[in-house]
Amino acid sequence: MKKKAVWGILVFAGIIAGAGGVFAADISSVVRGNSAFSADLFSRIAASKPDENIFFSPHSISVALAMTYAGAGGRTAEQIASVMHFQGGNEELHGGFEALAAVLEQKKGDCRLEIANALWGQEDYPFLQDYIGLIDTYYGGGFRTVNFKEKKEEARRAINEWAAAKTSGKVRELLKPDILNELTRLVLTNAIYFRGNWAARFDPEQTTAAPFHVRPGETTEVQMMHATGMFR
Repeated sequence: MKKKAVWGILVFAGIIAGAGGVFAADISSVVRGNSAFSADLFSRIAASKPDENIFFSPHSISVALAMTYAGAGGRTAEQIASVMHFQGGNEELHGGFEALAAVLEQKKGDCRLEIANALWGQEDYPFLQDYIGLIDTYYGGGFRTVNFKEKKEEARRAINEWAAAKTSGKVRELLKPDILNELTRLVLTNAIYFRGNWAARFDPEQTTAAPFHVRPGETTEVQMMHATGMFR
């Protein structure tokens, strides 16, 4: 379990090392905070579900809560900042997330990574324009109005269609039925799509059956890929 958490931290460290100039300065505090939050969340999930495989996207959670934090104040803002390890003022924090997204979305060869954000607000609710503008500026989160009060299923369908479009059809039901209700006023969405090829491809002929340890005391046989070579 610990190795997985350390791996996630090293990935963020690699992002800092690979970013040049202004990007490195802008994203360093955001990456450190994301790494700390990732380790905190992973340890809690692992402790509560010791016999289960764990899969989640710390970056998606951080981005969504950074957008939430932008509209929070007082004790709520303090609690979000503490849990998420947010540092610096609004411009530094949100500018850091914007710079990090630019680094992550750099296209390299056949590798494709896309990050999308959006706000979905109740059509007759008086949202602060400064907040909407901040999200649009730093997170590219376009503001869309829907009718949660009277047409919540239509709103859910619109959000799910957005998610499907942003993930090339991989995520078709971001919101499950009954997750929205008449009191819903704002939904923040984040979608990440990744597609890439192996730098060193596996030879299908090297696929053999081998034991896979599902959890302590439970093993099943699956087809596993094998490769031998020099990697760096």
